Amino acid sequence: QEVVFSPLERKPMLRGVTPRRVGPRLLQSLVCLCGRLSLHPAPVGWAPSTMARPGYSPAMVPPATVPSTSAALGSLVPFAPPLDGSGHKGQAGRVAVLGGSIDYSGAPYYAGMSALRVGAELLYLCTAEEATGPIKTYSPELMVSAVYKHSRISSPETRSEEVERMVSAVESLLPRLHVLCIGPGLGRDEAVLEAVGRIIQAAKSRDLPCVVDADGLWLITQRPDFIKGYKNLVLTPNLIEYKRLAKAVLGDENALLEDLCEALDGVVVVQKGSIDRIFASAASISSPLEVSEPGSPKRPGGLGDVLCGSISVLVAWAICRGASPLEACRAACVLVRRACRAAFEKHHRAMVAPDVISELGPCFQELVPAPVSQVMPSPSEVQTNLTAFFHSAVPPLDGSGHK
Repeated sequence: QEVVFSPLERKPMLRGVTPRRVGPRLLQSLVCLCGRLSLHPAPVGWAPSTMARPGYSPAMVPPATVPSTSAALGSLVPFAPPLDGSGHKGQAGRVAVLGGSIDYSGAPYYAGMSALRVGAELLYLCTAEEATGPIKTYSPELMVSAVYKHSRISSPETRSEEVERMVSAVESLLPRLHVLCIGPGLGRDEAVLEAVGRIIQAAKSRDLPCVVDADGLWLITQRPDFIKGYKNLVLTPNLIEYKRLAKAVLGDENALLEDLCEALDGVVVVQKGSIDRIFASAASISSPLEVSEPGSPKRPGGLGDVLCGSISVLVAWAICRGASPLEACRAACVLVRRACRAAFEKHHRAMVAPDVISELGPCFQELVPAPVSQVMPSPSEVQTNLTAFFHSAVPPLDGSGHK
């Protein structure tokens, strides 16, 4: 009989035989007798009873159809700054990620690197002192700063002083930024969240674009009133986070996105799911924008952080240009879904979040090709100038020299 491996459960099974009757010894016997093992994928949508839970359905592999490039192109073109050689360091995006903790260092790294791969030029990463060492080893591209120390902020004797230190450190950075990204890997320490709440209020007072995800959303569900009316704020809840947020704001976890946004008075909400839905009460649209472009059938950890960092850059670009942050969010969703699909086509089951980050640049280039500046010399001119320089300046290797 054929041996089947389910994509959702690593236990082998024979067609027509209950999985628990098949053990390692029987498999070993089959291999020895047959000399080979015929593997077949389980039927699409198959789910063992042990995975069943209310509201759960196994993810289906998305169809191969992809919306036209022109549609996605239209979403990204208005926000991408020109690469004409006239800019200076940091003008295309100064982003800060406030996240990471004693337990989590990967999430803020994913968000920060995604922002850089989308097109930001300077990335400040504000985190716990205990997380700075690991994050610095991940990449030299991130400017990592310790804004608090876990052992001090969690101690009753030094908590108040460390909260003040954290708030002061991040607030001093706000005037330099185009956007602040809050939440990836932040953790739920009460003192840290107290400081983050004050930082969000400071960003709101400056009308600074801000994107909140993950544990930052947990803070907002505890105190939803203090963000109301913050029109440059973007929330990016997944299914569970959305239910929690809707329950906190409206008392109904199944509330419509339109009703939630109306209660939040201008805050942009990106409701992540099989179809991403984007809305804000202050928008000039009557129904949410939707993104249904196929992504990856695999959902490794970190993809929410990738989207969070990507949204941060495009929202900053959009607001600087007076464009709609909702359209920027839609463009980011399109971009990340394309990157996910490109990564999955290369790595399949082995795909992880860094594979997606690596595809952000190529996918952006495919949608919005970066033009070669007209002020730059042609390759032939560069070759001629370099050849002349080398002939005149580089010492010859004729064996006559000394050490």
